[in-house]
Amino acid sequence: MMLQVRLTNWCNVGCDHCMIPLVNRHNKLRLSNEFYQRIGGLVNTHLKLRNEKTLRLSFTGGEPLTLNHDFLVNAYNSIKRTLDNDTFIEHRINTSLIAYRDEHAAYISDYVDLIKTSLDLSTRKINGSVNNYHQLWLKKYHAVKKLGKPMIVNCTLTKSEIGQEAHLIDTLMSYGIENIQISQFFKTGVPEVQQAEIPSNLEQSNMYCHIFDLVLDAYAKGKYINVDICKSYSRIALHLPMIQEEGCQKGYFVIEPDGKVSTCTIQSAVDKGVGRLNSETPNEILFSPDRLKNIRYQQNSFQSGCLSCEFFKNCNRRVCLHMPQNQEECMGYKVFLEHIKHRCTDLKFKSVLLSYLHQSRKSAYSTS
Repeated sequence: MMLQVRLTNWCNVGCDHCMIPLVNRHNKLRLSNEFYQRIGGLVNTHLKLRNEKTLRLSFTGGEPLTLNHDFLVNAYNSIKRTLDNDTFIEHRINTSLIAYRDEHAAYISDYVDLIKTSLDLSTRKINGSVNNYHQLWLKKYHAVKKLGKPMIVNCTLTKSEIGQEAHLIDTLMSYGIENIQISQFFKTGVPEVQQAEIPSNLEQSNMYCHIFDLVLDAYAKGKYINVDICKSYSRIALHLPMIQEEGCQKGYFVIEPDGKVSTCTIQSAVDKGVGRLNSETPNEILFSPDRLKNIRYQQNSFQSGCLSCEFFKNCNRRVCLHMPQNQEECMGYKVFLEHIKHRCTDLKFKSVLLSYLHQSRKSAYSTS
């Protein structure tokens, strides 16, 4: 079970592609103590229904590091106290790192298992400068890295990155970043004027192809960087055994600062959710008509050609309800999958790729 707790939506970093509307990011409302007991009830009920014992508890926002050490520790401990004794917690924090201060070091060292942060080539700026942002971010990144926790850096691709894939990978490697997650740019929360920067499915797929080639060519020369799309899509293209995902709707929950419960991190700030902690029981939330409808949609909605596609069994098409559809490239990025398959007709390259996948399995954390 993945539980994303938005302790606050407040954030002043100002990313162009943020899925949380600006009006929400200006709201300084914080999740109140009254909700922690109810969060525990939701988690306990869901884990029992699923016969599971592991909770991935992620603090996010907004920017969670705008909150002080005591608030973060109290939030973690308050939720933990409400959980069944045999529940195993993997605690994550999603943060830009820009708000990191020395006082956060003890919280991260004592409570956090994984840090997910983000860096892009074009959408984050300080005084109009991407370089200024990068320099401040690097200062925070290296300060946090000294704490010894696994870190994953998320990169969101925009149209500005088309043709800049080599610059992207070179930049990230020069910064000493070890684990990268490549994300899509969604229109949710983004002003219409900036939606023109959203790549089409085909543009996204082609960028994936270039990144894949760059990462694998670097690996063949002895330079390794762990990139999620190179791993997950390779396993699909080669029909290798992989963890069967049921789709995020069955085991993913987002708690908003006002107590709203959603099942989609992309839509959570703008949708009506599937329930509210302050007015509905765990079972009412888990079996709400909206949640059940989302689950059915994710499990049963396909594009034309899906059922006859050779990659259908393990395709990532179910990752999100809100991926762009009705385009020349499908939601599963078949062009990218076919590119991987074609490159593997070269047995020498296939050997390199299999070695890369083996190396990636040894990483402390996956980039998923």
